[in-house]
Amino acid sequence: MRIRPELTATRSGSLLSAEGELVIVRIAVDPRRLEQLLETLSQVPFPINPEIFHNIPVAGPLSGSQGTAHETTVVEFPAYSGRLPEVRDLLSAQGFDPASVRSQNVLEHIRSGVSARSMTADTGYEAAQFQKPASAGN
Repeated sequence: MRIRPELTATRSGSLLSAEGELVIVRIAVDPRRLEQLLETLSQVPFPINPEIFHNIPVAGPLSGSQGTAHETTVVEFPAYSGRLPEVRDLLSAQGFDPASVRSQNVLEHIRSGVSARSMTADTGYEAAQFQKPASAGN
């Protein structure tokens, strides 16, 4: 693993290993299926330490009709990009939409300070933007 960020042509940094770029993975899930999602993620052959965000406003497939806003749950965790196919395959095997798996360069994620903002066109979700809750003691 490289310790120092590697600068790309776009001047954005990335953290690389033999397993690919370090990314933040985001999955939107109906709150009623959160437990099943977490159980599925526990079967991935690498450790996952998820952050769970509740009541995130989105519009799209989970609402039952396009354009109708509803609140959903978003699960985020770091992973290497080379491992994303394993995550998608497991989710698909358990009846989750593999297209619900979104990822963002971890350094861009840290710089932005915003979570779950990439739930857009290709997953059928309108933009969902929210600020991460301030940590106690910060």
